[in-house]
Amino acid sequence: MLNSKNMNAITKQIVENIINVINDNITSEAKEYLEESKIRYPENRITGYRDRGLTLVNYGKVQIKYPKFLKDNSNFNLSFLPKYSRHLTGDLEHIRQLLLKTNISIRDIERTLKIKVPKRLKTQIKEFLETSLLINNNKKYSYPILKLDSTSFSRGENKKSIYILWGMTTEGNLKSLYTHIEDGGETAKGWENVVTWLKDHIELEEVKVVVSDMFRPLKNQLLELNLPLQNCIFHRLESITTRIKAPSIRRRGILKEKYWNIYNSADKEEIKNVLYSFEKYELTPRRERGKQTTRSINSMLAYYYEDNFTFLKYPEIERKFIFQTMDLETKHSLFKRWLRKSICKMPVDKLKLEYQRFKLSHNLAA
Repeated sequence: MLNSKNMNAITKQIVENIINVINDNITSEAKEYLEESKIRYPENRITGYRDRGLTLVNYGKVQIKYPKFLKDNSNFNLSFLPKYSRHLTGDLEHIRQLLLKTNISIRDIERTLKIKVPKRLKTQIKEFLETSLLINNNKKYSYPILKLDSTSFSRGENKKSIYILWGMTTEGNLKSLYTHIEDGGETAKGWENVVTWLKDHIELEEVKVVVSDMFRPLKNQLLELNLPLQNCIFHRLESITTRIKAPSIRRRGILKEKYWNIYNSADKEEIKNVLYSFEKYELTPRRERGKQTTRSINSMLAYYYEDNFTFLKYPEIERKFIFQTMDLETKHSLFKRWLRKSICKMPVDKLKLEYQRFKLSHNLAA
């Protein structure tokens, strides 16, 4: 439930986003204007900005940054605002862009700005996202580094898992290539959907390495494709350090230290020493399949052990991006914050469109 306090926070966030989008549009249109007027005024440039008052429907007056040019300032017009207008009265295209580029919902727009977003516009936005998702899922891709990771959100009957296939260039440019969302926790069947898509839409001969965690069904499916695999060192170390009997702040320090020790290791022997240095720690027991287990470090490291060292055969610059799987955890956290708790109850089909909107906003769509 929204109370007056968090409604004010949402209102503030919406207005700030509106101003940000307006200012982004102004800057973009100013640059286009400079390009168009280059023949007549080759030395023309933006010399600064001045504040211009603008009234947002019933919300009130705000200030936008209006550009000043070295030459020919008078002929510059904004597409979404008439030359002498001081009011923005619900321009539909502007609202459409706002809804696509931010995590503001239609309901937020209607409640805060006291305007009714037409049903036609809602349909247009949905159709745009559906088309974008369809095009995205039917493309063929060529990426040297593939990363697979899943994340779950909400609990109980509302729990959902999102399986994501990431593509990364050797320069570190990260894109979300394919997503599968289903009810419940991580399963072999969920990953089978992703791997099936991967076989049909990824140029497998161009793949240098596939980074994933130690989820055994996923590893087995990838091995069938004869792809070079690399265990996600971050996840492997995390699964061990969470079992160490020590305060949480100490465990985080150990995780960070071991992670960077491996990253800076020159060869396989150094990495082995780091991995087996965990033997000096006492592990807490945990429950697996209803039974309590006290698995040793040896048994925890045994799964696909040689896949810990694949990254060593790549040049340092490529190794850096193979290794930085922690970045995916950040992206997952961003998406969870984007959703907000109340939206976790939405059906899977709607959630897929919401994730597509998130990708477009964060420049993660390939």
